[in-house]
Amino acid sequence: MKRWVRKRSVRKIVLLAAAVLLLLCAAIFQPFVHGFSAGGPLAAQEHRAKQPIEQVLAKPELDKADYKLLWEQTGLGPAAIDEIRSKPDYQMEDILLFQDCFLCQAETKCCSSSLFTKQDKVVMAGNRQVPMAELQDGDILISFSSHSLGWQHGHAALVVDGENLLTLEAVMPGSSSKIRSCKYWNTYSNFMILRLKGVSEAERAEIARFARENLVGVPYSLISGFFGEREKADSKEMTAQCAYLIWYAFMRFGYDLDSDGGRLVTVADLQGSPLLEIVQIFGI
Repeated sequence: MKRWVRKRSVRKIVLLAAAVLLLLCAAIFQPFVHGFSAGGPLAAQEHRAKQPIEQVLAKPELDKADYKLLWEQTGLGPAAIDEIRSKPDYQMEDILLFQDCFLCQAETKCCSSSLFTKQDKVVMAGNRQVPMAELQDGDILISFSSHSLGWQHGHAALVVDGENLLTLEAVMPGSSSKIRSCKYWNTYSNFMILRLKGVSEAERAEIARFARENLVGVPYSLISGFFGEREKADSKEMTAQCAYLIWYAFMRFGYDLDSDGGRLVTVADLQGSPLLEIVQIFGI
């Protein structure tokens, strides 16, 4: 019996050592996988011809064609355009700034964020910052700038306090979900701001409040929801990666944001959800 236990312990140690060795090899190989993509131009938006939009912005009311043109020139959806134009101190330059950054020449810089993960950062002439549309509680931020060994998995965050620019995020293995500042999101080479369609601001804020009160400190897991019960009744028993954490919060209010209905919820699943509208897009 003791010999069997000893052999089992040795087997566990060997497997653990093999796993550690594999991870170390992957970490060493990581820089070579992404070294060829870093420093390249952003998405095709920069090849889009800049068009004058001042005449459209001067209109008291906009039609579908106007919104389409502004979307193509600024990356702002109708909700963001209306919110900016409704401000008491609104000036046309507020939207022209988005156009300048959306269509400007920019480069990407590949930076390490952990042993196995890298992020592509935007590098703009003159150290300019990409402007972001005003965030509301319950908005979703996604980016595909994060990658690990060739897998462009991306990252997602839930805005829990738009006024103070705070998000809830599941960041990486070995950590738990936490509240973070989202001021760094406009440094990514690409990002999107998504918002639940046709739902009141009060209900979206309630979803954000639930997440902030119940989903902080959730252990990270890459396979959340893949085995067993996909949506646990008690959030204290769950684990989550970034996209699953957001899916869980909205699912508790009856909104299934998993666009493909699979066992795993990914950043791409959130992006493709018909329940969400795009507030702003950059670099995608």
